[in-house]
Amino acid sequence: MLYVVLPAYNEEKALGVMLPELRILAADLKLEVIVVNDGSQDGTAGMVRAAQTVPGLRVHLVEHAQNRGVGAAVRTGLLEAAKYAGPHDGVVTMDADGTHPIPLMREMAVRLAGDYDLVIASRFVPGGQEVGLAPHRKFLSHGACRLMRTLFPLPGAKDYTCGYRAYRGDLLQRGIKAY
Repeated sequence: MLYVVLPAYNEEKALGVMLPELRILAADLKLEVIVVNDGSQDGTAGMVRAAQTVPGLRVHLVEHAQNRGVGAAVRTGLLEAAKYAGPHDGVVTMDADGTHPIPLMREMAVRLAGDYDLVIASRFVPGGQEVGLAPHRKFLSHGACRLMRTLFPLPGAKDYTCGYRAYRGDLLQRGIKAY
């Protein structure tokens, strides 16, 4: 089982595209989606409620009454996913704005089913790319990755700031317990 955590702030339009794509993927993979509506002012919550009535994909809605930021929304989603995930299940985090390639989730799931506890979809490997990122955000992202690689080197980690990640359930639960 894969639990897909989507932190969302004013993402009604993007979710209108993403949720049907995830429904198609759910035909091959067992998926459940957890959308954390982070105080959106648009129809994000309504879009998610409508998706809950369409067969083929289980969608959970978790609400923040006001916008608390992407970090808090991801944290809420990970805590929610940890309630359901078994040790060998996967928990995927990705942006709800449609910028991460949903089909890549298949490969991430295969790696989790193998020897990996954590899979990061890096922009800094062959085939990876950055699309639509403002120059100052690109500069900050590259700088943060260089700094993190220097201070906290992890074998195989190329991208420390990408939000498209997959965690094995037991790793996530151990991390929550420890931190």
